[in-house]
Amino acid sequence: MRDAADPVWTAKDIFQRPRPYQRYQLTRRCGSSPIPAPDKEPRGGSSYPSGHSVYGWATALLLAEVAPDRAAQILDRGRDYALSRVICGYHFPTDTDAARAVAAAVLTRLREVPAFRDDLLAAQAEYDAASAEPAALGPASHGLSP
Repeated sequence: MRDAADPVWTAKDIFQRPRPYQRYQLTRRCGSSPIPAPDKEPRGGSSYPSGHSVYGWATALLLAEVAPDRAAQILDRGRDYALSRVICGYHFPTDTDAARAVAAAVLTRLREVPAFRDDLLAAQAEYDAASAEPAALGPASHGLSP
C-alpha cells in the first residue's frame, strides 16, 4: 500500500480536484448528517485520484493473481469498493478509474522487484496448497450443513 500511496498523493497535490460534495449539493454523503453544503468557490481538493480506491484495486488485482480461480469475484469486489466511493459522494467516477490504473501500474513495477516476486510466488503456492486440501476442513466436517 505504501508503494501505491506515493503516486496517489503526488497526483492529488498536482490536480487539486475538489470532491463532489465540495462542488455540488448532494442528497446524501456517507457518514455526514446533515449533508454539507457545497463550497461557494471550491479551490483545491483531494478527489483525484481516489486513494481508498487505489488501495482496494491494488488488493483486488493482487489477490486475483494469487487466486486466479476466484479472479472474477475478487475483481467484482474491487470494482464495488471503488464504486462505493462514488455512491458515498467522496469521488467522481474518473477518480476511481484513475485509481485502478495507478494500482495496475504499481503492481507492474513491483513485479520487477525480486523480493516481491518471491512473496507473490509464495502466496500463490500457499493458496494452491490450501485449495487442494480435502473438503473435510469445511463446515460439513463439523456436522454443520451449508
